[in-house]
Amino acid sequence: MRALLTTIVAACLLVTGCEEKPREATRLNLLLISIDTLRADRLSGYGYGKPTSPRIDALMNASVVFEDAHATSSWTLASFASLMTGLYPSSHQCLSYSSKLDDSYTTLAEILRDQGYATASVVSHVFLGQKYGMQQGFEHAPEELVLPNMARSNEQITSPRVTDRALDWLRAQAELPDEQPWYLFVHYFDPHVPYNAHEGFTERFGTNQLAHYDGEIAFTDHHIGRLLDGLEEFGPVDDTVVVLVADHGEEFSDHGGRLHGTNLFREVMQVPFMIRAPSAKPRRVSDTVSLVDFLPTALELLRVPESAIPVAGRSLVPLLRGEDMEEAGALAELSLKTPFPADAYVLGKWKLVVGGRQPRDGGRPGASASDKIRLFDREADPTEQRDLSARHPDLVETLKQRIRAEKDSAHELCRRFREPQKLTHTEQELNHLRALGYVD
Repeated sequence: MRALLTTIVAACLLVTGCEEKPREATRLNLLLISIDTLRADRLSGYGYGKPTSPRIDALMNASVVFEDAHATSSWTLASFASLMTGLYPSSHQCLSYSSKLDDSYTTLAEILRDQGYATASVVSHVFLGQKYGMQQGFEHAPEELVLPNMARSNEQITSPRVTDRALDWLRAQAELPDEQPWYLFVHYFDPHVPYNAHEGFTERFGTNQLAHYDGEIAFTDHHIGRLLDGLEEFGPVDDTVVVLVADHGEEFSDHGGRLHGTNLFREVMQVPFMIRAPSAKPRRVSDTVSLVDFLPTALELLRVPESAIPVAGRSLVPLLRGEDMEEAGALAELSLKTPFPADAYVLGKWKLVVGGRQPRDGGRPGASASDKIRLFDREADPTEQRDLSARHPDLVETLKQRIRAEKDSAHELCRRFREPQKLTHTEQELNHLRALGYVD
């Protein structure tokens, strides 16, 4: 079981085995690239049979790729709050569209800013803007791209502008007379519904909705390639850690439903996660990891001095070095739409899903919705179609106990922070959230 850590391991350790010589004179930069609503299994490098992601594949070939990475929830705000704090949703309390990350929580950007890093965020998703508390620690965080500031925001195409602004910031950093380490967070929103057609990209995949989704990935991949080319130009590449991740996936009737935010099955929970670090040998890692592991991993990679903030994750640097780590589970939580609360836990080849909207059972919450149990053998049934809970009642109980233990620890940790304030929304904002599928 993933134990709740109360301190981050001293991060000034050198990444032994990842580097031939110590780099004591150089402080590493961090480029975090995230892609909204991206299923891992729709990337060529994760085995998809269509060429959706040539630039991401190239990055993957130079990275340590975590093949079994899991989001902490199946919607954006909850997952990104976990990515930025290293905490599960029950701790950071970003549980619904009216939630806001309270400033009593410490984010990675705040830690790095306090260590002398220049910090910048280039995003367009409304949940990543200041209203939801997700810009804590970013000194440069322009809001002009953040939806719904733009007209007809759910139909906007933003990847070109996101890349342009990120390149402007990298260029400005390169022109500064004094070298300063930096942390740049760049989020791409286009694969989210509605799936727009892009000339030169979409037509190679077909004309239906799935083809449009693939085209959105290919379009976004192109603009991520532009960003990586800019990093090569403005650099320094050799002193920059590049991380690419997604917040959640998307359902295309895999379990009878569409979109995301109503269940915790594989199609919405398994996400791409790769790290390209200086001198780290590219490899594929099969260990189960979670988005809560990003923050402690980043701190150790960047050799930031010891920090005492509490986290639920653990540093994955040993896996980057090719070492073995003790098996850990991955918790996921969902309470976005109150009739369909859900929890899930992955441990080895097993996954337990409790609750959630499961349309093949009728799609209505009913009195017993939260009691629905699904147990999957992920090795024999990777798409999670065959429920084995009746065959393994003891295993079901063991995994339920692990869920309870993790959630109890997360709730206990939550007591250390202020209770978050609930947000109010204008009718225009609610209409925007409805268009994105977050409000029924």
